[in-house]
Amino acid sequence: MEQDRLVVTFYNPLSRITIAKPESVCIIPATDTALQDPIDVEPRGSTTLNAEYSRIFKGIRFSESSSIEVSPTEAPPLFDTDLHPPHYAACNWGKIDEEIVEAAYRKEPIPYVASSLTPTQVEVCAEEYLRSIYPSFRRTSTLGGEQKDVDVIGHIGPTHGPAVIAEMTGGDRDDAQKRAGRLEKYSDRSEHLYLFAPSGSKPDSVPKSIEFIPLEEVFSFLDGSNRTRSMLNEMLMQA
Repeated sequence: MEQDRLVVTFYNPLSRITIAKPESVCIIPATDTALQDPIDVEPRGSTTLNAEYSRIFKGIRFSESSSIEVSPTEAPPLFDTDLHPPHYAACNWGKIDEEIVEAAYRKEPIPYVASSLTPTQVEVCAEEYLRSIYPSFRRTSTLGGEQKDVDVIGHIGPTHGPAVIAEMTGGDRDDAQKRAGRLEKYSDRSEHLYLFAPSGSKPDSVPKSIEFIPLEEVFSFLDGSNRTRSMLNEMLMQA
């Protein structure tokens, strides 16, 4: 664990997250009956212990003064379940930009750009965009499950009107290309197929049946409305 990086730990992952600056890395020896006092060690270092200890635990020492707690309303990106570590112990958060964790720790705004959006936020923004260009748009299936190849399936117009099917990603060109391939399979079901991705991730070859929409364009469009600008402000922790 690098001491100059923030660590994140959950004691209730649905309501509160603790962010802290580690003061030292330590090991905690234990006998069969009790934990012993922590022993500070250098990161990636070693130490010699008595043979009487039956277990050794790794730990991080930090003080309450260097720690803060945040809630979903204070730091929405940290509560995106797509980004949570596979455990709730203290750890560096590899799936989210360190800049976002730092902003939450310092209670500062996240950069107000499309690339700051988390995967879940990208989906929400893309769906709001679809709802803006198709006022009658409504989602008609849940994400995942049998529809795991696409992120959104909805309809426009009257009951049983034309289908709208979309895929969203904040990933690189390879990821966007794979999603375009999956989305193309639905071309016989809808004339309204959309792929949302960063402009720099546009696939080299986008099938004619798919309309590519850059996330930056979506962000700019949503920023132009008071209602959706408020949504972006809340997502990116703006004052």
